[in-house]
Amino acid sequence: ALPSSCVLPPDRDVPAAKTDVLRALGKSHDPSAARVLVEALDSDDAQAAALALGDLNEDSSFQTLLRKAMRPGNVDMGAVTSADRNPANETMLGERKAAIIALGRFGRSGAVDMLMGVVEDAKDDFEIRALASASIGQVATDDQMRVVLGKIRDAAVPAAAREYYVQALWQQPRPVLNSALMDILTSDASPELKRAAGLAIGFSANPENDARLVQMLDPEGSRRAAAFAIALGGGEESVTRLVAKLRDDADLKEVFRAGVSDEVFRETLELAAE
Repeated sequence: ALPSSCVLPPDRDVPAAKTDVLRALGKSHDPSAARVLVEALDSDDAQAAALALGDLNEDSSFQTLLRKAMRPGNVDMGAVTSADRNPANETMLGERKAAIIALGRFGRSGAVDMLMGVVEDAKDDFEIRALASASIGQVATDDQMRVVLGKIRDAAVPAAAREYYVQALWQQPRPVLNSALMDILTSDASPELKRAAGLAIGFSANPENDARLVQMLDPEGSRRAAAFAIALGGGEESVTRLVAKLRDDADLKEVFRAGVSDEVFRETLELAAE
């Protein structure tokens, strides 16, 4: 194990070695390593240090990352594209992105309230808000995810925030949310929300969903998201039904192609050709 008092190599000499040291300190699970990693948060290796702190999972550094992740009240970082960003915020942007990613790695639900504030902050950066939502999906309890789902369906929540929240749905399987997610597929929700719900259902790979998903392959409003869900986590029978649909439905095949990885699409087409 590396001693927490080790001297990090200077950036100008061997930056790759410094990153390796930071990663090793994180995996050491030695609380005393937190000091070195926290100091590195203010260097060019902020992202590696933040991720290492996530691996270390030490209490005081968790609080440090919470503070790093928040937007200072006197700094407007509002941007919906890269072109909107203020170059003066570049360093802070990188540090905050690293901290938010690391909070997802910590796995502590105590970060969720702060992260929800970031998602709903109209004066914050688009990428920061998206990363905050992803981290919520990684660390939230099932009850907290029910709150997120409620916000996504709540018209009183600004549309931009609801769109960011969608990314929390598919970060990890949530079997207890399956019923609510399935209801989204047959609702008048946006295509983006339906697709995210389909991804979340697919990742859960719950056989109890298969029969209902197969039924959803016919209605126009649900067939696309149902196809994603089946491709990702459906059982043999539901996949067989999907393959049959793709043979006969060129429109669904095209939508399906745009929404899944090349590997998933190729494997599904190979089944359809058999």
